[in-house]
Amino acid sequence: MTVSSARSATDVIVPDQLDRSHALALFDLTLDDHGLASASTIEGPIFDRTQYSRFKYGDRAIAEYYGTWIARRLESHLRELLTDGESVVVFGTPYKQIPNAARTLAIVAESYLRMQGLPTMYSRIYQHRLASGDYSRLSVEERNERNRRKKRFLDVDDVYGKHVVIIDDVRITGSIEKSIMAMLQGTGALTVSFVNLLRLDPVVAAGNPQLESELNHFAIQSLRDLESLMESDDFMLNTRAIKFILESDLHCLFAFASRLSTRVLTMLHEGVVDEGYDQMKEYANTSRLIRTLAYER
Repeated sequence: MTVSSARSATDVIVPDQLDRSHALALFDLTLDDHGLASASTIEGPIFDRTQYSRFKYGDRAIAEYYGTWIARRLESHLRELLTDGESVVVFGTPYKQIPNAARTLAIVAESYLRMQGLPTMYSRIYQHRLASGDYSRLSVEERNERNRRKKRFLDVDDVYGKHVVIIDDVRITGSIEKSIMAMLQGTGALTVSFVNLLRLDPVVAAGNPQLESELNHFAIQSLRDLESLMESDDFMLNTRAIKFILESDLHCLFAFASRLSTRVLTMLHEGVVDEGYDQMKEYANTSRLIRTLAYER
């Protein structure tokens, strides 16, 4: 191992070139005879498609449940990795203002690990600009291109001389991992461990990236499905839910938004503005409708 020239005033020895490490996945997926993903896990909860779909659309209780299990599986990995004086920083995957599903996993997991006496902290990767459309429906090439063009930022002070853990909800093609690894090169991180809630067999994923979309929408296939979740006390607005709503037919959206409580409709409108979706031509009509209904309240 060579010593990086960065921050020579410190005594921390950091590698010049980082390697990525897949510490674990809570669920490993393959294909069954019906063409759907089926899961196996060594220990922990049984994979449930309905739970996973609701989690992806903002069910906080399920996210906290998954995050705790991830932490339990991650704890032994970190205890083997750490030596005296070293510490860990935990990230979810990048987001702008409204969090993605992975953010709650990361926060819950880091809090659990710290309660177990591990020297951890939570930080975030900021994504400056969002794109329209459903990422889970993109091809491998489209995912790689989108992630190559994204501008993402983190505080280098948070990673220098630390072990980095990236928690993501799903690994399909590894495109996001590649972009994060490129960003972390030269930051002084000691190691990088990627932890996934769900991981699809890479051979299967290469030919079937759309399986991610099928899993995401297993329980949330319509605005009616999403409405029941959004009005629950466990709902936390995320970018997936916002875009699902904005991509809806105007007639269906009007009926849906008219039924929402003032609290939820206001939260939705603010989320659209915070993320800049109201500035995207693809969402001009639907975001305008949401704004109008929100102001009418």
